Amino acid sequence: MINGWDVFQDIGRTMRAGVAEFLGRGGGLVPLGTGAGGDKTFPVDKWAEDIVIDALERVHRDGESFTLISEEAGIRRFGDGKLTILVDPIDGSNNAKTGVPFFSTAIALLNGDKLSDLAVGYVINLAMGTNSGRCGGRAHTVMDPASIRLRRTVSRSWHSKHRIPPGTFRSSCRCYR
Repeated sequence: MINGWDVFQDIGRTMRAGVAEFLGRGGGLVPLGTGAGGDKTFPVDKWAEDIVIDALERVHRDGESFTLISEEAGIRRFGDGKLTILVDPIDGSNNAKTGVPFFSTAIALLNGDKLSDLAVGYVINLAMGTNSGRCGGRAHTVMDPASIRLRRTVSRSWHSKHRIPPGTFRSSCRCYR
């Protein structure tokens, strides 16, 4: 069976390594089209989904079979296995594309086709660098050391762009503590 936790963490590390550079390019405000879930697909959504699909294609080449259900691409079969992988490449793409530091990637591995079949759940807060999830009945939270630097950079640039004094949200938002 797929080692979902390790695969999903690798996906998260790849995204974290490139998210600041990708978002710094600009030009991401124009939608590319409409995703399978009905929402507009922006360049950041496509970028994130490409990373997920590249990783899952490697898993499939290593012999695993599963069905991918993604908010952007819809349903894609990798063989005829009973496993299902659910993906929201960027939850909060409006935030990501406008510089608001609250957006994440969510991935789940199911041992079937129902949410009650959850084997591994993984969420990475791409702006802050925390990984959270559930694997084998155990909860996990990991703070990426580089996240503190990125969080400060994103927070400063967003606050200055919107003329909001740093620290404004500290009392009400756990992410800034």
